[in-house]
Amino acid sequence: MQVQSDSRSLRRFALAAGQSIVVLEASGGYERPIIAALSEAWGQAACVNPRQAREFARATGRLAKSDRVDGQALAEMGRALQLVPAHPHSAERQRLSDLTAHRNDITAMIVAEKNQLRITQDQWIRRSLL
Repeated sequence: MQVQSDSRSLRRFALAAGQSIVVLEASGGYERPIIAALSEAWGQAACVNPRQAREFARATGRLAKSDRVDGQALAEMGRALQLVPAHPHSAERQRLSDLTAHRNDITAMIVAEKNQLRITQDQWIRRSLL
């Protein structure tokens, strides 16, 4: 099922879901608003690794890739594996997680720039990297 990402649509979906466990794929943070909306409405969400979800779909004979097929596979995965619901992190923990991810990104960029500095011969590029 597709749901718009505005707060009103998320809340309406969360209320309609009731006590069902909604199974969704982790998507780099895009899943956070729906997990929060479900939590506020006393609903539950289980977040799964997209690769594992795809492997489960393949193992159950679902070779096509569409939103409808993916949704059916996620629902079956939730029932078969009795997935544990996820709970939204506190604002402080989420901020710490975001800051850590940002720091890791910056560290990777610094490493890439240092690697570029080691191999470049062009003086203008070398000066721009220093």
